[in-house]
Amino acid sequence: MPMMKPARPLRPEKDEAMLWKTLVGSLVMPITILAGCVTSGKPPAKINPALSSKPETPKVVPPPDEPKPSTAAEALPPPAPADMAAFVQRYSLPGNSFGEKQHQYVAALPNQPQRGSLSEAALAVGIVNAVNNPAGTGRSGLSEQDLAAGNTPKLHPNSLETQCQARGLVLPLALENNPLLATHGFATQVLEALKRYRVSDEFKSEVQRAIRQQADQWSALLLAVTPAAPSPTAAAGAEAPLSEPSEELPLNPADLKGGDSALAEAQLLADRGDYKAAVTKAKALPASSPMRAAAAEKIKEFSNRGVQDLRRKAAEAFQNARPISDANARKGYLLQAKAYLEEALIDYPDATVLPTVRDNLRMITRDLEQIEGEKR
Repeated sequence: MPMMKPARPLRPEKDEAMLWKTLVGSLVMPITILAGCVTSGKPPAKINPALSSKPETPKVVPPPDEPKPSTAAEALPPPAPADMAAFVQRYSLPGNSFGEKQHQYVAALPNQPQRGSLSEAALAVGIVNAVNNPAGTGRSGLSEQDLAAGNTPKLHPNSLETQCQARGLVLPLALENNPLLATHGFATQVLEALKRYRVSDEFKSEVQRAIRQQADQWSALLLAVTPAAPSPTAAAGAEAPLSEPSEELPLNPADLKGGDSALAEAQLLADRGDYKAAVTKAKALPASSPMRAAAAEKIKEFSNRGVQDLRRKAAEAFQNARPISDANARKGYLLQAKAYLEEALIDYPDATVLPTVRDNLRMITRDLEQIEGEKR
């Protein structure tokens, strides 16, 4: 039988001190933990008795930076001035090929260029060529159905006016003030771009006015350098009287200014819708005026616009007559349409669309005769 180890003798003072130390320690630890929880507002964490030290807080690794998307400016840097100069020199002349590569070049040109600058000239040349050579689109304009129904289509997104507005280019002012655009070839391309898609009358008038201003300057210069033509008497070998001055001297610039002012007034009348008065004003220029050839073109233009306006009114009256069953009411609308067409033939004999007016008039006359036959 094993021997029992004798019990340690009791030491009351020392044992009591050890007991108090253990008790105080067991109370201090929870109080310390509770104080930390009150300060941080977090619930107390469970203490692993196997860990003798405070656990380390895990480090938060930030996510890697996402790559920034590339912008259009980074993809298409603005062209260098030397490139823009070469672009203007080449594409301000008609007849050059303008494809997808050139469209991308125009897209890279800066918007809202400075007035009179090289970048303004490059943007104007680029927009005009892009309108005349659209990427994947065809020609668009007013149809006969739109004209007959009196519809007014919205501006085409590829029109010259819309493209200039989108890029911050004031084309009329650029044509007036930028010397790089004052060429016959570029003016020809601008006029073609005006016809390709529908633009507002105001925009068209401003652009045409700027081109006329260029043309007037060249016309005056042409007259200054044109030699006087020999008179028929001198060509026949006859001796001209010494006392009479030659009638073949260059024309007075005042005649040019007066003719231009008269055409400008006629244009204002046409823009207000008074096409008959515009034609009368343009026809008032004397046959000897140097602006007579320009006046003849304007007379044709104003006459066509006047006929188009009267045809639109006639089409409205004709459309109103179709659904009406009452013969007298239908006849009234048809007579109104006939009056508009007859007015077009009388007031605008210089219009180029008069054959179409006569066809419309024959159709309405046939309908009127049919109504009269039904009454008998």
